[in-house]
Amino acid sequence: METGPTTTPSPTPTPVVVVRGPKGPGFMRRVIEAIPTAILTSILTAFFLALWAPNISTYVSLFRPTCEDPQGLVEIPRTEIRATADSETRGHSAGNLLDGRVVNIWAPRILTRGERPAGVSTKRDFAAIDPDQSLVTLTLKNEDDVQLVCVVNGLANDYSNYLNFARVRSVRAWTDADKSKKMSVLKSMDEGSFQNFQDVRIPTGDAKKVMIHVLDAYEGQHNFSRDPDHCEPLETKGKKAEPIGGQLKNGQEAEPVGCIRTATPKPGLAEIKVYRLEESRWKTLFFS
Repeated sequence: METGPTTTPSPTPTPVVVVRGPKGPGFMRRVIEAIPTAILTSILTAFFLALWAPNISTYVSLFRPTCEDPQGLVEIPRTEIRATADSETRGHSAGNLLDGRVVNIWAPRILTRGERPAGVSTKRDFAAIDPDQSLVTLTLKNEDDVQLVCVVNGLANDYSNYLNFARVRSVRAWTDADKSKKMSVLKSMDEGSFQNFQDVRIPTGDAKKVMIHVLDAYEGQHNFSRDPDHCEPLETKGKKAEPIGGQLKNGQEAEPVGCIRTATPKPGLAEIKVYRLEESRWKTLFFS
């Protein structure tokens, strides 16, 4: 008699015993225990922030230098910069930008009335810039980390002259290392600030050359001399004419020695300064 295979019953699985550790502290107890640590951390954080506050302030300012406060930057000596331009006329050379004096300017070429395109004023005293002859180039002696360029706008030796001459309105600037052109609109300043330096935006970083292209200008103004009470009447078309209310009569042309000077259509820049980064910005945080 045949019998089937013998089946061995499977053993009963051993039950898994979960061993739990001791119960931790409750939520409120954990909060209470964390309070001293939080207080100590806050005190230490406040202490180090107070300790480094001047350094942090200086560090932040390095990313926003201005001509009024070029903090963390150092001026590149004029003797280490050469200025050239694609337009230089007698008395208005590019070298005037680096002579340390606001008594003279570099001026781009002005289009004559016959050269001006349609729609541009043909007034004799209107400053229409020649776009092909209005570029000045600053070449540094050594490649440097250029961070800021500042200019004195217009003939700034005297406020009467400043008003009489045209002033530069807008420029584009770039470097030989970064040709992305930055636009700046310069101000026509008042009597208390016309000799101040103004910022020209540039791509910052290592560069050997800085290029500034003048685009347009504010018009020069007819203005009185400093002592109009002692001026002689002006002659115009055979008739004597007195200046009235600070305005020229129709057709009146002022003589150089008269009470009113005809506007001078020569915009220009009197001075330029270039600043470089003196040392690493990160170094300022710890060693300033």
